[in-house]
Amino acid sequence: MFPDPSQDRFRTVFENSPLGQKIIDPDLVIRQANPAVLAMLGLTHPEELVGHQILEFTHPDYHAHWHDLQERLWKHKMPRFSLETCLVRADGSSF
Repeated sequence: MFPDPSQDRFRTVFENSPLGQKIIDPDLVIRQANPAVLAMLGLTHPEELVGHQILEFTHPDYHAHWHDLQERLWKHKMPRFSLETCLVRADGSSF
């Protein structure tokens, strides 16, 4: 079986993006994260983020925003979204 070039391109863009990128499943668990989002959160190893719920890194005032997004995307199948949120770094500061 031959490698899929579109998968390779996606992985290259995802991994090298200067923007913090993450892939989150319907339960809000982070399945993939790029180096930029790790750096933004002050983390050094993917396993500190991958496998954890995004809510663990979200300021409590913004948890409802993620639950609303969860509802819109996975229950109502909205094709696109925007979300403003506040995340908390490993040192406790937020951005």
